[in-house]
Amino acid sequence: MSTEKRELGRIYTDEKIKKQAELDKKMIEVKWKELEEKLSLITKKELAEDIVNALRELYSIYNKEQIVWIANLYDPTTGGFYYSNSARDNEEVECEGKIYKLRPDLESTSQATGMLITSHMADSYDGSIAYALPEWMGKQIAEFAKNLQDEETGYFYHPQWGKERTNKWKNRRGRDLQWGIRLLDRFNDAPLYKTPLEDRSDDNSVKRSPHLESKEAFIEFLNGYKIDPNDPYSAYRVGNQLESQSPEIAARDAELKKLGADYSLTAILKEWLDARYNAENGTWTNADLCYDSCNGILKICSTYTKCGIPLPDPIAPLKVAIKCITLKTRPDHICCILNPWYALNTIISIIKNSTAYSTEKISEILENMNTEILKNYPEMIRITAEKLKIFLKEDGSFSYNETHSCHYSQMMPVAIPNTNEGDFNATSICTVSVPMHIFQYLGIRSIPLYTESDRMRLVSLLEKNKRNAKGENQ
Repeated sequence: MSTEKRELGRIYTDEKIKKQAELDKKMIEVKWKELEEKLSLITKKELAEDIVNALRELYSIYNKEQIVWIANLYDPTTGGFYYSNSARDNEEVECEGKIYKLRPDLESTSQATGMLITSHMADSYDGSIAYALPEWMGKQIAEFAKNLQDEETGYFYHPQWGKERTNKWKNRRGRDLQWGIRLLDRFNDAPLYKTPLEDRSDDNSVKRSPHLESKEAFIEFLNGYKIDPNDPYSAYRVGNQLESQSPEIAARDAELKKLGADYSLTAILKEWLDARYNAENGTWTNADLCYDSCNGILKICSTYTKCGIPLPDPIAPLKVAIKCITLKTRPDHICCILNPWYALNTIISIIKNSTAYSTEKISEILENMNTEILKNYPEMIRITAEKLKIFLKEDGSFSYNETHSCHYSQMMPVAIPNTNEGDFNATSICTVSVPMHIFQYLGIRSIPLYTESDRMRLVSLLEKNKRNAKGENQ
């Protein structure tokens, strides 16, 4: 990395940002034309043009003022991003009769920096957000994450929530474990202590989660969850719990294999999930096609994937995901838009790597599916764009629900209830995750949403906010 690129602690002039924006606009237009050429190689020219037009319509809903919203949620005193404006602007929130502090958190920080990477803002810096942002900021973020890690267990705990509440909600603990590791790697750093995802089979002093200690404990743990076939939301709820803990289950399974155990946690998990699969409708419920059943498909299929176990039938769930993308029912929350696209790509990946079919059969399945999907792709994109508009806010952010953001994040209080505002979870989903999955299916790199001029503007805002926090401009 050159010295020029590494010295980013500066405020760019408006004139310099404007000149760069003019160059960026030309660059983006070239990329749209290149996209149409690439699509013309895999489908008819007319369809390729229609897909590009639909994608342009999707991109037109994104507001570049979102850069200001992102910059103003970074806290230069702690090194983390707040979940939302109400989290930043209020000291505390009442939840279940208790008062909790509102502070930056790992998930919001990882989602914020992940947005900048996936949007291609860091492309000029070899895709590294650590080099695209000011050096001081990268160091702050890494320290923020490391300071949350618990030496004894290796998990990451936030002081505003505490160990007791976090340990109760294992989905929160499991997600923060993954966010913390990912965030540190993103900024060329590493956890201070061994994590539960590392091999600790030779460490008798480590305190593992009790439900991963034995076969009996794991079975009891699974039986504590219930997928009600008449309640499609229960499939999502249970799937979310299991998916968030899947890396830990898989890591413990590898340890047990090394220790010569006569059982497998992932095999037990597969048997438990397979027994609850409904082969007639391709879901884990008895319900008709709806968003909740598809949300369950995503989380449960992701559990299979992360644990390295095969799905009982990937074809039927895939068809459900495709149908769910074009549902015109008003979505209850933002994940109803993302999850069908996410499930589509997850299951396609499962089919490609399946050992249940011959190579020829896999090619046949994918070819038939691809023909049908591409034919409907413009409609799938346009329906998705219309749904996204429901959650868009004036400042360019997106809310989790139509009129307010969710004030819980995996059962942790993160914002003031019933505030009509955007949050990082929803904004990350709408801004980068949805377009990413649309392009991922096509096998083509997405069109940049943010460019070098956006990065320059973001850095300038971050530098100003840092100086204001120190009182340098007063």
